[in-house]
Amino acid sequence: FMSLKPTRGLIRMFDRDISVIPGAELPLLRRRIGYAIQGHGLFPHRTVAQNIATVPRLLGWDRPRIAARVDELLELLDLVPLAQQPAHVLSRGQKQRLALAGVIAMRPGIIILDEPTANLDPDGARDVVAAVGNVVKHTGATLLVVEHNYDTWLPLLERGLEFSAGKLVDDGPAEEIVARRRITDLPQAQPEL
Repeated sequence: FMSLKPTRGLIRMFDRDISVIPGAELPLLRRRIGYAIQGHGLFPHRTVAQNIATVPRLLGWDRPRIAARVDELLELLDLVPLAQQPAHVLSRGQKQRLALAGVIAMRPGIIILDEPTANLDPDGARDVVAAVGNVVKHTGATLLVVEHNYDTWLPLLERGLEFSAGKLVDDGPAEEIVARRRITDLPQAQPEL
């Protein structure tokens, strides 16, 4: 579990028991957090542009504002050439970038990604990490990444958190956490004779 740019806003948001937050505050809290699950959650037969427009439409934005946001996100995530393609024809990496577009469409202050590079080839994983880095730089959002393949994310990450059995077991600079998790001293493979 890694995070980028831990902010006071994140700490303030979660410094109280969420179960006692008044019901009226929950919609505001939800709008501040964008969450992408590992399975993408896309509408497979809608186009890329239609998928991106879903969240702003659900938020009640007017058409010109939705169109402007869709254009902005297509550009930001390098999806312009795919705008009119149905989501089901995209590669896994492209689908992950599209899911990210849906998450950031509402301009959340916190972006949470659940294993965004799982099942991607190295090129697809690099594309997703680059797109996420571009989004974070552009929006200033705090990024939380839940990931097993964390080496790819190191250029973006400042802080690492390691959990085991639901408990925090390590917390520190991301590079130090990753270095402590590396498996070393494995036997070397020997050629067969």
